[in-house]
This record gives sequence, structure tokens and C-alpha cells, in this order.
Amino acid sequence: MTLTLKHQMRAADGRAVGLDELLAKKNFRHFMKLLNRTVFGNANRNHDKRLLVIPALEKDVHGRWHYHLAIEPPAHMGPEFFQVEIWTCWRRTFWGHDQMHFSATGNDHWLDYMLKIRQNDLRPQNWIVFG
Repeated sequence: MTLTLKHQMRAADGRAVGLDELLAKKNFRHFMKLLNRTVFGNANRNHDKRLLVIPALEKDVHGRWHYHLAIEPPAHMGPEFFQVEIWTCWRRTFWGHDQMHFSATGNDHWLDYMLKIRQNDLRPQNWIVFG
């Protein structure tokens, strides 16, 4: 799935606050806390039950931050209901934007696309050698 984030928000004093990578990551952590509590209830707190997720944060050519995710759906919840819960929890976050894309099935091409940023980071020219 792909979850987009808002470009900026208005602070209480009226000034514009722009989104950066740190705020995007903090927003995603909050989203996952909301979603895990929604999906697993008390088992999330009492038994540390969580969804398995692989997130990749990306900024498009227009400057909009978004997440590509691979997420394992819970066995006790149907896919349509799970999508509604994802949408609801994402919209409850401060930076969650309306644009979302869901795909019920993932494949190798989607995983390659989703992880392209991570793969670029692993190229030797980006390595730091100590010693």
C-alpha cells in the first residue's frame, strides 16, 4: 500500500509548519501504535502483539512524502475491514493525507519498487569504511 502525508500544517499561532523526514517517521510510528491497538486490542499492550510491516519512506518529484508498505494482514480480520481500519488510523494522525493506494496482493515487482530507496543506499559509493 501507499500512504501519503500532508505537505504542511498550520500551527496554533497561525504559522505554517512544513513536513520533514523526522516528522514523517514520527507520524508513522504513531500510526502503527494506533493500528496495532485497533487490530489487537489489549493483546497489543499486554502481550506485545503487533503487525508485521516493512515501511519505505520516499519523497516524490513534487516534494510530497509518502510511505510504501508491505503489511501482513491479521488472520482474524477480513481484507476490506482491515483497509477501513488502516484508513481510519492513518486519518487520525496529524500528517495523514487522504491519498492512499491499496493492493490486496503483493509481488516481487512491487517489493523491488518499494525498496528501491533502500537498495540505492546499499551501493558501495554510499558505504563508509572504518579502520
